[in-house]
Amino acid sequence: MKKVIFSLLIAVLVVVGMVVPFVPEAKAGEEYVVTFFFADAPSDGGWNKAHDVGVRELQSLGVKIEEWDQGFVVELPAGSKYQSIRVHLVTNVGYGDSIESIMRAALESQHPDMVFGTWWDSKDAIATLAQEYSDVLFNHCSGYPVLKSTDPMFEKTQNVSTYFPRMYHADYQAGKAVGMLGFTKIGGVATYPIPEPVRGFNAFIAGVRAGREEAGLPETDLEFRLVWLFSWLNPENEGLAADALVAEGYEIIRQGADTATASERACAATPPVPAVGYGTAPTDAPCFIIANEWKWGTYYIRQVLRGIDGEWSPEDWYEEGTKIVFNESLDVVSQEVRDAVMATPLEEVWSKDFYGYGHDPDGKEYQAFITGGTMTDEILLSMQVLDREIVTGELIKSPLPQGVWIKYESTE
Repeated sequence: MKKVIFSLLIAVLVVVGMVVPFVPEAKAGEEYVVTFFFADAPSDGGWNKAHDVGVRELQSLGVKIEEWDQGFVVELPAGSKYQSIRVHLVTNVGYGDSIESIMRAALESQHPDMVFGTWWDSKDAIATLAQEYSDVLFNHCSGYPVLKSTDPMFEKTQNVSTYFPRMYHADYQAGKAVGMLGFTKIGGVATYPIPEPVRGFNAFIAGVRAGREEAGLPETDLEFRLVWLFSWLNPENEGLAADALVAEGYEIIRQGADTATASERACAATPPVPAVGYGTAPTDAPCFIIANEWKWGTYYIRQVLRGIDGEWSPEDWYEEGTKIVFNESLDVVSQEVRDAVMATPLEEVWSKDFYGYGHDPDGKEYQAFITGGTMTDEILLSMQVLDREIVTGELIKSPLPQGVWIKYESTE
């Protein structure tokens, strides 16, 4: 009967277009099993690669004793509750209706104690499967809107946590470096005009202004042009967007999509145009000067250890989880600039007055102001107002934010 079930599982995976990796048999009762689901492959050089790097940091918990194409086993120190941790990676799950069937098949074949859905679209499958597999601990990487473990879609479960990093800190730090280096005409390749990217680009341009001020450079109008892809990952369009910005004379390209293509194309231009990486350092873009990296490993280690020790409980993690990386092969960023960037506290990001603009649902433009230091998480997580110096061809439609936002001007 087990052979029949396993054959059916393979059939399901083949139907949805996945390649079934060799999965060594687990030792029942001796191993703590963790399964990570990825939307795409770690070879994207961005979002999925950063998650993969974080997963590999689990190997620091002991001694790696086994490894295969999509997983590994780590032997834990003597005295641990389990002898080892078995980690599975299920990649290229995608964004469509097949997510749940792929996850279900892996749950049945791998029998994980803990699961991580590393992208927004995995939420619906997790909400369904968490009810059916009540003894499995689920973790969902949120986005927009940022979900909470108490969200209505998870109300029937007691085994779902959510997590997301404060990416805007490193966005601001990267912008600060760009500002201190004197750049004023910046092109950005963006994904979707929703709060997560809007928040990040707003932080970036605020960092540019702060960097210029800190470096003693004169005040000047900045030009920050965003090209929206309406996709998280589309290498072809990312390259075309970067090419267009370079052709229009932008001095530096801010990569904002889930692959390193925009940075690579900027560096491939003649002459090369400097780039700012996003998510993972774009090592194949030799002219990148700085990048922000997502550091998922600390969180993954924390959650797995809490699961092993029986201390895991539903929660919503929204903390610092990024790192700044400089291109060590280039002599562009001085130690003085590096020190200033690295010393930038999280609290500085929204410490100054913010002037932005948006469009109401009818397309009518409004401008809004918020006093420095009053930006709350609620406002940040729903941000649909662009910084006044960001130029874009898209109308980001949203009602004027309420609360501490002040409508200071309106134009037809």
